[in-house]
Amino acid sequence: MIKFDSVKPSQDTSGYARVSYGTKGTANAEAALGGSLGGHWSGRVSALAQHRDGWIDNAYTGEKDALGGYNDRAIRLQAMYDNDGFNALLNAHARWLDGSAMVNRANAIPLGSDSFAPGFQRDTVYQDGRNRQHLFSWGSNAHLTWNLGDYTFTSITGFEKADTYSLGDVDGGIAIPHNPGQDKYVTPFPSETADALPHDNQITQEFRLASNPQDQLNWQVGTYYFYEDIAIANYDYATLNNHAMDGYAVQSQTTRAWAGFGSVDYRLTDSFDVRAGARYSHDSRDFHVDRILSPIGGGPLSLSANPHDARWSGDLTGTWTLNPNVNVYGRIANGFRAPSVQGRVLFADFISQAKPETITSYELGVKTTGMDNRLRFNADVYNYIMHNEQLTAVGGDINVTRLINAKKTEGYGAEFDLEAYLTPNFILTAGGSYNHTELKDPNLAVAVCGSGCTVLDPLNAQGNALVDGNPLPNAPKWIGNLTARYGIPYGESGEFFFYTDWSYRSEVNFFLYQSEEFRGKPMLEGGVRVGYNWDFGKREIALYGRNITNKQYITGAIDFNNRTAFVNDPRILGVEFRADF
Repeated sequence: MIKFDSVKPSQDTSGYARVSYGTKGTANAEAALGGSLGGHWSGRVSALAQHRDGWIDNAYTGEKDALGGYNDRAIRLQAMYDNDGFNALLNAHARWLDGSAMVNRANAIPLGSDSFAPGFQRDTVYQDGRNRQHLFSWGSNAHLTWNLGDYTFTSITGFEKADTYSLGDVDGGIAIPHNPGQDKYVTPFPSETADALPHDNQITQEFRLASNPQDQLNWQVGTYYFYEDIAIANYDYATLNNHAMDGYAVQSQTTRAWAGFGSVDYRLTDSFDVRAGARYSHDSRDFHVDRILSPIGGGPLSLSANPHDARWSGDLTGTWTLNPNVNVYGRIANGFRAPSVQGRVLFADFISQAKPETITSYELGVKTTGMDNRLRFNADVYNYIMHNEQLTAVGGDINVTRLINAKKTEGYGAEFDLEAYLTPNFILTAGGSYNHTELKDPNLAVAVCGSGCTVLDPLNAQGNALVDGNPLPNAPKWIGNLTARYGIPYGESGEFFFYTDWSYRSEVNFFLYQSEEFRGKPMLEGGVRVGYNWDFGKREIALYGRNITNKQYITGAIDFNNRTAFVNDPRILGVEFRADF
């Protein structure tokens, strides 16, 4: 588990500012400032603004730089009160995003191949549908802590609200070519749809009582509550009828979940520590969908579902300290996911439900340090078994996402991470993993591509693919990352530096079924940063590059209309300045 904590307010005045500008009009500006507000109060404000120009031409409409751009802004306000064993951290935040939705590329994948079609250009599309995306979200939370001597009582209250709208040319192509040169972008039929969240309101509350750190026994107990009221609107537009709306459905779902939990950590000996935890969870949903207008003549429709479930889950961990530099641990855990509902009924007359999912996992690992703490190496092996895993069968024969359960899923693997200060000026980090996933359900069958593809799985009598033995979608067997930083001291407080980072993943399958076309080749992307910092690192200017090799990769696909592809971002080069104070 990785936990990220924002910088909290303090009585000391501190902050930073960072600005950057790069190719494609890629701009970033962020800043934060915090300090005392008087008495026992302190505060901090943080703000972020990101921008990219449109960089994808729509050659069909003749519009230059029509797609790919965005404006993303966010702000966070924090206030902290700390006095005599009581601490209150208050947070309010908001985000605004306007820009392009996912840009689909029609007929980008040729039959029988997982490469790009001849003549593919990442910065050009031919589309007759519209594309735009909007998001506004805001929320607040209050983290209150009372130190009661031997115990600490904590209350965490949160509220989040969001509304979104995302419209895209799903088929990614055109219906009527202007000239024969555009024939290769023609799709079987136009598909222009949008999804919106008119509202999404969430309320959470957690109470926790924990012992303050003791040498031998530590424990905590608590309760948790979650409430969500969400509305989803689905739209379809007639591209060839001046984009008039010809499909409309409204979904609503209310979720109520609560849990009670507890854990205990006991040091049996100076070298052996055991931790055990348990949680009882209850989850219920009230789902309803109304189809008001059908784009395919299906007529009005009203459907409901009320899935609910309650389960125990828990974990047991033992940690052995072999010596001050080596810890070995073993962990057994089980968990579950509550039942789910999917109700996209614009193109279907049914909703789909998935039964509760359970998982049991086993992990054995080692954590080490060496070279006078200049070397850190961690590694583990793991195995898990899932029953009734909830999966989404996307597309296939129709433009519908369906929920299904796989009877059994098995996974196992190994991973490591390394951090080494090879010299005072040279830092190297590396990480990698091997991950095997396999569906085990002889009767599980899913619809295959409606766009034409080379299916590699056996088919049942209905023409659906039997996916027993397949890996999970978008689950690479191999993952790796590497970073290296080399600094050259200059003057009393300055340094020239070079930094590079690289990430790799092996081949992935995009869907539950396997085909020659719908899979992603092994992917390697790298970045570089070269610059100078001074005033003991408080000031820095640097040149940077992302995807510096400018490689093109297929990162996803749509299979119901044509062999549509998603692609990665192009190379971005820029300059950045940062100042801490």
